[in-house]
Amino acid sequence: MSVGAFKGGAEGEVQLKVLMTGILVAGSKSLTHLSTMLGRYGPLLDKYGYAPATGSDLAMDVVHSIWAKTPEEMVMAVDRLIRERFLVPAAVLAWLLRQPALREQGCPGLWSLGWFIIGHHLVSGGDEGMGDEAAPAAARVTPELFGGAVEA
Repeated sequence: MSVGAFKGGAEGEVQLKVLMTGILVAGSKSLTHLSTMLGRYGPLLDKYGYAPATGSDLAMDVVHSIWAKTPEEMVMAVDRLIRERFLVPAAVLAWLLRQPALREQGCPGLWSLGWFIIGHHLVSGGDEGMGDEAAPAAARVTPELFGGAVEA
């Protein structure tokens, strides 16, 4: 796969999305394949400007496009991406809460992913070093993230 030299800006984001899609599709066969692809090509994502704290929305768009029809596999893939330090849990939750499909009945996959992220990565503190300090301010878990409907 050749994506050319890093261009930056909107073109750079397209390059990064194409590169990430290729890596995740190639790794979608199994969790072992996913870990192998991330280990092998993760540094290339860094070269093209990917940072987990700021790129989680892009990554989640790609993840959702690949695993939307298999929610159980999506949960496992996101868990692996968090454990491999390619996603930030709070940013994943923020991405989830912005999805219109979350409000639709019959979308248990996104709800499952949300509860998994809350229970295994945010509440339990399962990943040291990947909490609020790694997430951009917009991705931190605060009452405002829930539309102000939750008291702190």
